[in-house]
Amino acid sequence: MKWRRNISIAVLAVVCGAPPAHAVSETCREWLREHDEWKARVLGRVLAGAPPRAVDEAVFELVQREAYLTSCPARVDAQRPRMIGWRLVDRSPDEYADAVVESVLEEAGFALDLRDRFEPRLRSARTER
Repeated sequence: MKWRRNISIAVLAVVCGAPPAHAVSETCREWLREHDEWKARVLGRVLAGAPPRAVDEAVFELVQREAYLTSCPARVDAQRPRMIGWRLVDRSPDEYADAVVESVLEEAGFALDLRDRFEPRLRSARTER
């Protein structure tokens, strides 16, 4: 009797269990691609002067993809620079698109801290230590 229960549990685990690793990674790659596409759409809408509602819809879709990505096996410190959600903390919804623009600029290597632009001597002194 006990072996039947164990077989039943094993069959249930196979049928209802997690998808194979290759399927998860393919899904995660797709979500990451969609995330990048939505980030580009937000940026495009902001630069084109789209109405706030259109920008908000794109930001929502972008953050939705980030929610999906939380189920993917990835190191947080490796993914965090690409993500937007953490940048939205303590911001008003009207500033969410600005967070996307900042993220894109930062990924491209632009310094967002203006002190680095106006105080180059301090920056070089910090790197010499």
